[in-house]
Amino acid sequence: YTFRVFGRRSYDKETSCLDSERKVSARSNGDNRQLAAAVQSIQPVGWSPLSKAIENAYNDLKKNGNSHQNVIFVISDNTDSCGRDPVLTSKKLNSSGVKAQIHFIGLDVSAEGEKDFKKITDLSNGNFEVVTSQKEFNRVIEWYAQDLLRINEPWQMQATDKITRN
Repeated sequence: YTFRVFGRRSYDKETSCLDSERKVSARSNGDNRQLAAAVQSIQPVGWSPLSKAIENAYNDLKKNGNSHQNVIFVISDNTDSCGRDPVLTSKKLNSSGVKAQIHFIGLDVSAEGEKDFKKITDLSNGNFEVVTSQKEFNRVIEWYAQDLLRINEPWQMQATDKITRN
């Protein structure tokens, strides 16, 4: 897995819009303490360079090759606020050599963000969930964690489970 954060270093737009940093990159062995520590250390501030973060996530995936199913999770309260179109970016990148399913968790997301997140997840066959409380967030994270554990199951079983939950 690779964990990347974006737009959280500064309230200054120019600095914040360039911010997309890989914090953790490791093979998962069931011990996710390093990942949990990285997530807990985040203090969100500034602008939201979502398009840049999606581009960088695709570059991370290119380095890993395309021999397995690629999944990108985005947790955000807003769409790109740096003047770029994340839907166009996602469309362009998903039609390149690397395919990725993009899932969004919207934290009390704006209407514009919700519209963009839905378009991106439709393009990539991902899911979009809005959460407004810690309890909902924990439920959605648990749901995605279960999906990741089942990623190597036959597609028919995954599809049946997805239909049942929806």
